[in-house]
Amino acid sequence: MNSLQPPMKRPIQSDIDDEWPTLGHGHTRHTRHTPVSIPPVILRLTDGKANFRQMDIAALKAIVNEIASQVGNPKHSESQRGGDLFVYPVDAAQQKALLQLNQASGRPISPALPKSANKAKGIIYRVPRSETNEDLLDALSTHGVINVERFTRTIDDRAELSETVLLTFRYRIPPRVTVVTLSFQVHKYYPSPYKCTKCWHLGHTKNHCSSATTTCRNCGDNHNDILTNACKNALTARALLTLHNPKNVQHT
Repeated sequence: MNSLQPPMKRPIQSDIDDEWPTLGHGHTRHTRHTPVSIPPVILRLTDGKANFRQMDIAALKAIVNEIASQVGNPKHSESQRGGDLFVYPVDAAQQKALLQLNQASGRPISPALPKSANKAKGIIYRVPRSETNEDLLDALSTHGVINVERFTRTIDDRAELSETVLLTFRYRIPPRVTVVTLSFQVHKYYPSPYKCTKCWHLGHTKNHCSSATTTCRNCGDNHNDILTNACKNALTARALLTLHNPKNVQHT
């Protein structure tokens, strides 16, 4: 009797071995492997000549190849609308090396971290809605809080204040904060990716969308989802409600 052979294992390709750079324009590619705790390093050319978006491919490759020879291959990179190069490091050591760059291929470079990287953000829950942002900021200033933003939620097409509050700290996030006698555990904040309300893809906004048509988020067809008479999913849902409730009795 022949013994069964175990199935062959497919090799797992490392993300770090991906070819660098990713020469995209207008959006940033984030994957589930991208470490959210390591912000990108922004590289800016300071000699007044062609920036990373304006230069030709050969010149761009020469610069990024020299950068890679100095610091190693990063996770990926994107040239943004302003002409700067956003380089996403694989670890903190590479981020530090990128911040020490001063030139590449004979061009002077100024590296910097995003402004948001110098601040820490955390979330607290079940905060009474009666407390205003100004009152919370005043009460939490001793914890190093420099900004307070209360999230909203939509109920029956109306925006209402929620009990979830986003805190921006000057430096590190403390485990807990206290508002008078109320103590709140601080959870690390992971921002949501950009979502386009035109094509409904992640990674960019409507103002930077390259799609020529508007996509409905309900059914995926090329029409605005506000136009419910053109949405087959909305029409089906309306028909089901009519069938279920022929007398149009209001439900609460």
